[in-house]
Amino acid sequence: MIDPKAQWEKVTALNIGNNITLGPIYSYFLLKDPKCLGFVMSRYKFAAKMLKNKKRLIEVGCGEGIGALMLAGETRAEVVGYDFDETQIAYARKNLLLPFEEQNPNDKGRLSYEARDFAGDGESKGAFDGLVCLDVVEHIPNGIMYRRDLLLEMGGYNSKMRHREEEELRKRLGEFYKIHHLRIPMYRYRMHKNNKTKEPEYKDWRI
Repeated sequence: MIDPKAQWEKVTALNIGNNITLGPIYSYFLLKDPKCLGFVMSRYKFAAKMLKNKKRLIEVGCGEGIGALMLAGETRAEVVGYDFDETQIAYARKNLLLPFEEQNPNDKGRLSYEARDFAGDGESKGAFDGLVCLDVVEHIPNGIMYRRDLLLEMGGYNSKMRHREEEELRKRLGEFYKIHHLRIPMYRYRMHKNNKTKEPEYKDWRI
């Protein structure tokens, strides 16, 4: 008969000496909406599987950094987490990066966090072969994922478009390439009375 206490001691022997403190965002998810937290983690797992053969990954809008940490753990790629919120980057460096390097001394330098605005950082855009961007696109005016090379080939967004710039770009891309619909929920869109799409000018704007 198996001794349950002995079995449990084998499990506790696997414990590490680091306790990770969740930041305010993921603490909220865990306490108020644990299903959402599980959903977020599953998407990072999916992203890691899709990018497992890449050498350098960048996560845009990494927030508290738990996703970049997961990408580093699930792949062998160098992972850089970008976010313009310096407070969240400071949290990630202190509470996630240090424990990661302590537990994985041979991987020191493979995970990093940078407080930078990726949208205005032209130099970094050519320094990676994989990009992850979750729960960010709802904060910018489109909800579409593009291949970087094709996006640059088409000249990116039309800066003259005050509204519906994503539709104009999609129209140009559609003339040369096939656009697919992924039947996977990638983000949540919050509807409220001040949504830009409800403005009269938005509805009347012609492409």
